[in-house]
Amino acid sequence: MGPSRAKFLRSQLGSVVGVRLGPLLVPQHVGILAPHPQWNFSVISFGPEGIIEEPVWQFADGRPFDSVSYPSMLPWQVVVRRAREAFAVRPYDAIDFNCDYLVQYCHGLPLESPQVKTITFVAVLGLGLALAAAA
Repeated sequence: MGPSRAKFLRSQLGSVVGVRLGPLLVPQHVGILAPHPQWNFSVISFGPEGIIEEPVWQFADGRPFDSVSYPSMLPWQVVVRRAREAFAVRPYDAIDFNCDYLVQYCHGLPLESPQVKTITFVAVLGLGLALAAAA
């Protein structure tokens, strides 16, 4: 078992877990760590195919597990129940309604995307630096 997988398996159930899909240094796909009778642990996430529950290894798909957090005070049982009972109120959209919204909902937090905020901040900063260099 690699160190990144061990990190996930030591994580608290109900944690927000994430993997990177590309070169950015922030996780771009997140889900909720849950117990599972067949796989021991699963991750419940939201993507273009809808809300799915899959084994941890399948969620990570060989990528490093690089983010684990527990952003609320809700008991893990509530968080996991909310994840399993969730349904998409809108179709998946990488910017406007993504996996961040599911994990925020499960933890009872405002429905917003930290990913989108980070990307927007970096884009504005880059634009500002480009304009400053051109001046």
